Amino acid sequence: MSIPPSPYFTESSSPAAAPSLTPQPGEHPARGRKKAALPLILFRVFAVLFLFCGTVPAPAESGLCSDGSTWELTDGTLTISGDVVFLGDGSCEWRKQSFSSLVINEGITDISDSFFSNFQNLESVSIPASIKKIRNGTFKNCRNLKSVTIAEDSRLKTIGSSAFAGCIQLRSLTIGRNSELQTIEDSVFQDCFLLRSLTIPASVTKIGENAFFSCTNLNLTIERGNEPLNFENGVFRGTGNIWADLVYTGNDPGYFEITREKGFSISGNMLMWGGDTMDAVLTWVSQPDVVPGPEPETPEFFPVFCPINCPGCRLPATGFSSRRPEVLSVQPKDVRYEPVKMRLQIPALNVETELVTVPLNDNDWQVEWLSGRAGILDGTALPGEGLSVIAAHNTLNDTEYGPFALLETLETDDLVTVADEEGSLKLFRVYANELLAPDDMETLAAVAGQEENVLVLVTCENESAAGGYLDRRVVFAKENKK
Repeated sequence: MSIPPSPYFTESSSPAAAPSLTPQPGEHPARGRKKAALPLILFRVFAVLFLFCGTVPAPAESGLCSDGSTWELTDGTLTISGDVVFLGDGSCEWRKQSFSSLVINEGITDISDSFFSNFQNLESVSIPASIKKIRNGTFKNCRNLKSVTIAEDSRLKTIGSSAFAGCIQLRSLTIGRNSELQTIEDSVFQDCFLLRSLTIPASVTKIGENAFFSCTNLNLTIERGNEPLNFENGVFRGTGNIWADLVYTGNDPGYFEITREKGFSISGNMLMWGGDTMDAVLTWVSQPDVVPGPEPETPEFFPVFCPINCPGCRLPATGFSSRRPEVLSVQPKDVRYEPVKMRLQIPALNVETELVTVPLNDNDWQVEWLSGRAGILDGTALPGEGLSVIAAHNTLNDTEYGPFALLETLETDDLVTVADEEGSLKLFRVYANELLAPDDMETLAAVAGQEENVLVLVTCENESAAGGYLDRRVVFAKENKK
């Protein structure tokens, strides 16, 4: 049985029609050639100059703002310099420009409310050590912002409310060493669905309400010294993982303790939470007269597969009836798939397909519209960054098979690869192939927990007489880093 290729990457190869050089009726042929001679000569001259000189870079644009700051725009990078308290002059000409990268030079000390909000082309931001406050909504709804870097030895004290809220593509926020950051205000990272990892420095003493609301892919590390850390109500509401690693940065022997506890608990050096209503104070209890012994053993914990407070979730139904045609409704906008610019390959099955993300809606992953693609289930990691669960159909209709139709035939050490658009390739080797009940999350978590970075491939198996599928075929592959 051959697997049909995905139709989503087919590109037309038809050549464009060549322009006609035939003179118009009534014209002498030589007349047409004379008209074309000068443009042709100029074209050849510019072509030779291009070959010898290369592409001429676009000239830089620059200007002065009334607040004393200066700006320069070169090749899509906006650089702002100065020695000012507020960066808040809305009349600056750079606001009319399009730029993808923002670099704020040392000297700027403050960024005004909502100053860079809704800049849809902005992809990266570099913040200097001189910045003392990022105010409310500064980068709110910059929907294509992917990375933010805060310099080492930063004097930044506060990240204001909703500063990065709605930055739905934000994947990386790096706070340099020796930061003075003290306060993360309310809803700072709300709806940053793709934010993967963040380390909160030991200097932070308060995290505001809903600070990480709906950060469904976040892996959090919290560094602590001897100062308490206050969690305001609902700080982790709707987050993907329900735990954070705790790291003590001081020298005193002791242990972590949670007080004013509502919805939080501690196990060893792991902070865990659950529910929508939560607040607490995290402290380090020093025991200077106690010789530190081995750290308490942390119980085995599988936080990733269904980490979004979804106890009723089942493995998705990934097959249509092979006995009769089915009509699929139009995919609603609120459950649309987002591309991840990666492709999945299974050489043993002759499968290659696009990867997208599949949203979770009412305790059900909406896989109906995958067709020949494979989907990363919302709430699980990207391949190679933890536990990544990928689903695809076994049948598309009563005559066509899906990408995972032969998943049951994969054997130990069979290869699965994931390639991104830049050509980087991650390799995985199959180590288990199981037939599970749709609600058997416990077994899935136990098998997946045997390795650090695991790819879990899921499809349906054993069609019932009524047309549904009784079981799920689940293949586990571990990352091959050699």
